[in-house]
Amino acid sequence: MFRKLKSLFKKKSTVVEQPEIKREESQLDFPIDRADYFFDHALVFYCEENDIPSEKLSKSDMREISKRAAFHL
Repeated sequence: MFRKLKSLFKKKSTVVEQPEIKREESQLDFPIDRADYFFDHALVFYCEENDIPSEKLSKSDMREISKRAAFHL
């Protein structure tokens, strides 16, 4: 039995190269871009943290949210 196991471990593994698949933007697993993703999360967090509905945010609030989102890029 051990001889059979040893023979299995002595075999060299072969690596098969897969052809590179080109994907179009619509085929990506992550359809929105990273900046939008981080901005959305920063917006939700900022609104929850300050207890402000997103409709009532000022321009300075939006700049602050953009800075927070850009920090993660």
